[in-house]
Order: sequence, then C-alpha cells, then structure tokens
Amino acid sequence: MPLRLVYSEGEDERVLQATQRVLEDGFAYPILIGRREVVEARIKRLNLRMKADRDFKLVDPQNDSRYHKYWTEYHRLMERKGVSPDLAKIVLRTNASVIASLMVSFDEADCALCGPVGRYGHHLESILDIVGLQPGLEVAAAMSIIVLEKGSFFFCDPY
Repeated sequence: MPLRLVYSEGEDERVLQATQRVLEDGFAYPILIGRREVVEARIKRLNLRMKADRDFKLVDPQNDSRYHKYWTEYHRLMERKGVSPDLAKIVLRTNASVIASLMVSFDEADCALCGPVGRYGHHLESILDIVGLQPGLEVAAAMSIIVLEKGSFFFCDPY
C-alpha cells in the first residue's frame, strides 16, 4: 500500500501541481484538504489530469462525515487550553493543519504536509497540539525542500 500523504493546503495551485507529479511518479496516495468546488475549478484551470475521488481523496472541511469525530477529539485535547465545543467546531472548518494532524493521529494518513500558506509557527502549534512530541524528543523541527535542476536540497529548521 502506498504512503497516504495528506496535503493541508489542497486548494493551493502549487500543491495541486505537486499532487499531479506525485501521482505520475507513484510516490504516494494523495489526500487533499480543500473545498471541492475550489479544488476542481483549479485542477481544470491548470489543465491537470487528476480527478478527485478517482486519483486522490478529497477532504472537504465544509462537508465531511468525520466532522463530529474530529471536532470532539480536538475539543478533548484542547479543552484545558480554553477551547470550547463551539470553538472546536469552528477550528475544524477553518484550520486545515488541525484536520491533517487529526488524520495522522487517527491513522487515516501516514504523514502530512503543511505550510506553503501561512505562518510556520501557526502550523507548528496546530500540529503539536494534536500529535505532540514523540517520547524522548525535546524539540520539533520543520523540513523544507528546494528542487533545482542540479538536485534537491533539504533544510531542517528547529524554529
């Protein structure tokens, strides 16, 4: 079974182009988080060959059967930090990094890619609220990749 890779910014054109490439290379099974009508319109505008529900799974934050399961788990994890049930419901409709992290936590995805849109610290906080640090680890780090003609370069940032 291929790696289940969830992209939190599934509406972003760069993410959609990367998803097409991942499908062509057979690298992973993509899961995109985004509003269906936006994702489908951008795929068409970019002339990509992929199709939701055929080539990748689409998680629409405005219409997903797991919404109750996700917001109740987020509330359980965050209620001591002042997150009410109503706020948890809003977060699960508006914060794709939280959705992606919950998918990994529930073993519905093997890994998540977050961050091409927004502030690094905001994404990191959302992720750590859900998955935390693994036992024995003291610091979280982000990894970035730059793909150039002469090769790919990975950079790690402990923030």
